[in-house]
Amino acid sequence: MLHVRRVMFVRGVTLSVGALLALVSGLVQIPVVGAAPTAAPQVTAVDLPMASTTLAQQSCSPGSEEYVWISAISTLPLFVARDHPAMYQAAQQLGVCARVAGPTNFDLTGMIATIEQECAGHPAGVMIVGLDASLAPAIDKCIDQKVPAVTIDVDVPTSKRLSFIGGDFYNLGLQVGQHMVLEQKRAGRSSGDIAITDKVGVPSNVQIVQGATDAIKAGGFNMVAEEDDNNSADGGATAEAALISAYPNLVGTLHFNSESGVGAVQAVNEAGKSGQILVGAGEHDVDFARKIQTNELSFFFGPAREKHTWYGMMALYDFNHPKIVIDGLDKWQAPPIPAFYDVGLAIVNKDNIDQFLSAHR
Repeated sequence: MLHVRRVMFVRGVTLSVGALLALVSGLVQIPVVGAAPTAAPQVTAVDLPMASTTLAQQSCSPGSEEYVWISAISTLPLFVARDHPAMYQAAQQLGVCARVAGPTNFDLTGMIATIEQECAGHPAGVMIVGLDASLAPAIDKCIDQKVPAVTIDVDVPTSKRLSFIGGDFYNLGLQVGQHMVLEQKRAGRSSGDIAITDKVGVPSNVQIVQGATDAIKAGGFNMVAEEDDNNSADGGATAEAALISAYPNLVGTLHFNSESGVGAVQAVNEAGKSGQILVGAGEHDVDFARKIQTNELSFFFGPAREKHTWYGMMALYDFNHPKIVIDGLDKWQAPPIPAFYDVGLAIVNKDNIDQFLSAHR
């Protein structure tokens, strides 16, 4: 039986793999059900030459074909390192202009104001990180003003957005669960207890946990608990310590956000069980990645982030320069782009950690 334990921690903002950008607010939406997903070709940080800092800071000149990426916490290091450069590179390849807009803190009111202000200026298109359902009216205004708008990373399915470029949450959990089973078998194990920590109750996380649970049970292991870590390092440490205490046969834990894995590794080390309890967690930073080399971390995972903005740019450009017409209808009635692009998942373990670190020097 899967036990769900809810533990309250200090609120904070982190990147959640479970939501692909879930914040502690937990207001994360689920991709449209029934839309045929388009699997985007594999694009990684190694595949895409990164735009220079100078290019990233350029302003769009008047009259240029201008595309705008909009989010709160717009200068988050992960955005700056991964999402923004891929967008600038796509713009350079297409011969258009792209820029970033939005508050630098988690300010949804400011983000809504930014969306409305940018769309009032009639850019060629906007990519919006759908952090909250409350963004829907602002997105709808963009469409009503004939400004193409897509959501990326996290969806707002109640809006009129043309497309969502992000992930399939159940499959994400399934793949991560399958990889945990693989790592356990590589360690010579065929049974044992495995637990999950995440922000309990977030709709996207429900799908992810179900996928991971199905994979782990199919691999012959027991999924014993889902612990609330509140998407924080302190929460991860507290949750991991509680799991270690409650389950003496614990052989692995999965952490579906970018912060809790840091605390989980610390708790495992403090319990003297490094290497005995395999930890799989959301991508954090290079120092965290190096813990794979010291056997403190089994693997980390995350969405193929570069695809969010790369294919967000391509979707908007293709909408503006359509190669096909659907049933002879106007593109606003029958968009010539897929309703859902599945960006997939990247996993780093002992097999490819050297390649990862080489690309992130």
